[in-house]
Amino acid sequence: MANFYGSLTGFGSGAAAAVPASITHTATYGAAGLSSSTTQTATGVSVGTAAANRLIVAAFATSGGPPNASTTATIAGNAATKIIETVGGDSTINSIYSYGLASGTSATFAVTYNASAITWMTLNVWAIYDANHTATASFGSTADVGTGTIDISAGGCALANAVTVGTGGATHTWVGLTENMDAAVSG
Repeated sequence: MANFYGSLTGFGSGAAAAVPASITHTATYGAAGLSSSTTQTATGVSVGTAAANRLIVAAFATSGGPPNASTTATIAGNAATKIIETVGGDSTINSIYSYGLASGTSATFAVTYNASAITWMTLNVWAIYDANHTATASFGSTADVGTGTIDISAGGCALANAVTVGTGGATHTWVGLTENMDAAVSG
């Protein structure tokens, strides 16, 4: 049995209006063999239907060696807010950023790390509608098995991202959340 050696990161947001918040997983991007750089970019990524009440949430994951961490991220050229980041025992870096993006159906995403250049990353993108644009709760775990508990107010929503490196595999089991994807990017 492989050890987790990774990180689990998540956040929640309460409803901003009388209607419940809705969340849609809009894109998965994964690339290995990227040019070695502290900044990685994904272009033309789907961000769902444009709306004034849309919050775009991006989960970036990579491995870069300590003391690496993400320093900035942009969504459609706009500075995104870092909600939470965990760095796992095998130097996995799992970061969640958000930005209220009212227009467009695709965007460029970029993330910059402060130390080691990276050569692979994954990006998951969600569009959240009718949610508070400020995270109301968050969690992070680097435990083996990675776990997290989060309380979400009525009408709110939650999302989480997990990353492992090595022979642990790309599948994870979620309790209380709907899984959108698994990917093996770098073996």
